[in-house]
Amino acid sequence: MSRLRAIAALATAFTALVTVIVAFAIARSNHVYVGGLVWPFISDLGRDPPGSYVLFFGLNIVAVLLGLTWSFNHEYKHRFLHKSLENGQISRGVYSLSYVSCIFGVVGAFGLPVFASFNASPTLHYNSAFGFLLCETVAMFTNTYLNYRIFLVKRSEMDAGVFITDRYGPRSVSRIKLGELQAVKRGFLIEFSCVALYTMCVIVYLPVLYNGSEAPHLTIAQCIALKLGENYCTSTMKLDDVYTKLWDYEKDIAVHQVRALAQLGCMLTLIRYSLSFIAYKTEEKTIKA
Repeated sequence: MSRLRAIAALATAFTALVTVIVAFAIARSNHVYVGGLVWPFISDLGRDPPGSYVLFFGLNIVAVLLGLTWSFNHEYKHRFLHKSLENGQISRGVYSLSYVSCIFGVVGAFGLPVFASFNASPTLHYNSAFGFLLCETVAMFTNTYLNYRIFLVKRSEMDAGVFITDRYGPRSVSRIKLGELQAVKRGFLIEFSCVALYTMCVIVYLPVLYNGSEAPHLTIAQCIALKLGENYCTSTMKLDDVYTKLWDYEKDIAVHQVRALAQLGCMLTLIRYSLSFIAYKTEEKTIKA
């Protein structure tokens, strides 16, 4: 299971990065309109084919892999916490939190494709974005707290010295326990830093602490003036008789650029967080022993 969890985490990170990079490269090479932003919102990368196909298939694969990653992580947490519960080291409430992080992580993962879809209605897009970020936030905070509790259990075992050191063996039990403690601490610190960065990115992207004005739609006349194609402006992207579905970020470009970067930051920190599960590989081997 340790190997499956590592493979799922690596596959999630690789697929997500490749999907976004390829979609961005396609948008740049095809001169796709992104509202004047240097780094666009992910939904704008998937507005026109073939970038839309790349994002659709790529993010659906990422959603499945991310769900599997959370599931494999739950399996590890469940085994360790069950043993700690039997030993009286944690309460049943703490034990049940592993289910909370898994459920929210898996459910939130499947909001990712809708969150990044340009064709979704504004209401659906906003709600899916809020749902995805909220679910993953709950999963990450809960999982990080569980890792902190596991760290406390491991540290208490080291402090109590309830193990025997075999000085004649190839590896002493004390060294194994120390390796477990270091692995848990390393994973916890990585996850704590990711949660902090992720939270800041979410606050900026949504936005939470400031009033972010919605960008106006690009008019059909402006669209044609930008030489995006008359049929594209008057038919494909037509919203009404005056406006297109395209967003014009240039009137408040600094705010929208920061929000677009914050959106990217949310994805990157979530990917980095999932990779932190690999940090427990050494410690997990000893659980099986």
